[in-house]
Amino acid sequence: MKNRDYKNRLNANSKHRACVLTVICIALGLAGCTSVQSPKELIGSYQLGVGKETIELEILPNGSFIETIFASGHMEKLTGNWKWDAKSDFISFDRLSIPTSFTPDYILRGEAMSGKKRAMEPGLWSMTPERRISGKVLLPVFPDSNIAFIMKKSSQPR
Repeated sequence: MKNRDYKNRLNANSKHRACVLTVICIALGLAGCTSVQSPKELIGSYQLGVGKETIELEILPNGSFIETIFASGHMEKLTGNWKWDAKSDFISFDRLSIPTSFTPDYILRGEAMSGKKRAMEPGLWSMTPERRISGKVLLPVFPDSNIAFIMKKSSQPR
């Protein structure tokens, strides 16, 4: 009799664990993202906003980009080239500029301690694009701080 009760409880616990594990897997899948598979998926307009300041990024099919920065009461327009690395699934920009007003405090503190101020200089930036469950493409600039360019308009037909 005791053996049967033990088996019934063990069976119920196993079913409960399997149910909980299934719910967790579904929740992680819904909250997650997928990788971008092709450079064609990246063509379009993006925006990064921190407070009242924004950066607009236009990724063009010819391998160039236009960056328009609205920060500290000024507008600045920069251009450069981008490249897709199919092996590593990342995009690199040769002259992307992220002003300090968009840079997380921990990076600014590190730069202050090292004496090097690189956050506002245009330079090489590489990032791994993500496609969210909503279909939006994100270009994470500072992933630990959830600062990313978010696609506003795709130039590719669906």
